[in-house]
Amino acid sequence: NLGIKCDVFKGFSLGSNKWDALLAVSYSGETAETLEVVLEAIKRNLRIVAITSGGRLKKIAEKVDGVVVGVKPGIKPRYALPNMLGAAMGILCSMGLVSREMEHYAEKSKGFLDVLKPEKTMEDNPAKRIASKIHGKLPIIYAYDEVWPIGYRFKCQLNENAKMFCHIGGFPESLHNDIEALPDDAMIIIPRIHDEHEGVKAGIEALRNHLGDDNIIELKTNAENIFQEVFQLLMLVDYVSIYLAVLRNADPLHIPKISGIRRENKYYEDVFKRVDAFIG
Repeated sequence: NLGIKCDVFKGFSLGSNKWDALLAVSYSGETAETLEVVLEAIKRNLRIVAITSGGRLKKIAEKVDGVVVGVKPGIKPRYALPNMLGAAMGILCSMGLVSREMEHYAEKSKGFLDVLKPEKTMEDNPAKRIASKIHGKLPIIYAYDEVWPIGYRFKCQLNENAKMFCHIGGFPESLHNDIEALPDDAMIIIPRIHDEHEGVKAGIEALRNHLGDDNIIELKTNAENIFQEVFQLLMLVDYVSIYLAVLRNADPLHIPKISGIRRENKYYEDVFKRVDAFIG
């Protein structure tokens, strides 16, 4: 709404558009895709802002007099979301690109954590109830534009923490294709906020009527506005993934396959060599 063009890149290139600045985010500072994009941004004379706990990203940003926003080291990257999000909010607020309202509602959302913690019983803990309902099913997340980041975060947390395969599809687009091929053990999960388009509401209601209440989970919280809803939904999906890891006897800290792929990817080695040569 400020008229400033921005985009998110998770690949190896910035594309052909003209940019002014790059906000490079890598907790470890060793994400090859991020490092390669930084090298490209330097060649294109973009201003570099790095959010990281260290590694090559910190070194390369310092080399070109970029801004380094440091976060606490020694945390598993997916558990460092509060640190990373706080760092991003801080730098974007200081640049005038994000409303400081977010900081206020992030603080107000802390109380929501109390109902998600392990000492709460199943009856009083929505994360435990949701995890129990998903257990033994194939989770399929349908997310519309405003809640897509929540849906994607949940998908990734189920993969990494609970070691569960999870499909994610756009809504209402999935009503035109996915719905025709749903497996019998599918559990549809839909993150929701209060300010939905009427077409979205109608689509969800139609889906509920078609599949029945037992096959749909709606992720909702009682919050004052979109900022608070997003923060609380992030907390909710993270805790659900941990409780599912417990139910499945999965180790949420151990990701051997991801680590193995990183070691075996020869292109990553090439990126690291080029970054090291640049850093000197």
